[in-house]
Amino acid sequence: VMWTKNTDFPYSEVCSPGLTDFPSSVNYIKCLNENKYLGYNDWRLPNEFEVRSLDNFGIPSDQKSNWLALYGFYNFSSPWVLSWSSTVEDTSGWPTGIWVGGGAWDSSYQNGHVWPVRSTTSP
Repeated sequence: VMWTKNTDFPYSEVCSPGLTDFPSSVNYIKCLNENKYLGYNDWRLPNEFEVRSLDNFGIPSDQKSNWLALYGFYNFSSPWVLSWSSTVEDTSGWPTGIWVGGGAWDSSYQNGHVWPVRSTTSP
């Protein structure tokens, strides 16, 4: 999986969601793909497990942004960032907390971040 390094949302002059509800996050991904963000047109929302894979339960929450920065990630606005995932039930998205690796079913009309990923394959 290839993640965008900007954890808040990837900057795009054409597509810029900031905090958004779940339906808008899906439209944002569509916009990134239509405009070939970073040269790719296969961006998607990560699933719940992909988001959880970035958490490190062995360190305190207030040190996790520094830990992720070691791997090139940046722009965490707080130690608790809700990111929309592609895991859904009915019309509700699964907003997943980066820091605790947990999530809770929530209305698809709550606001969360969009942190797109793309699948990669070896040549």
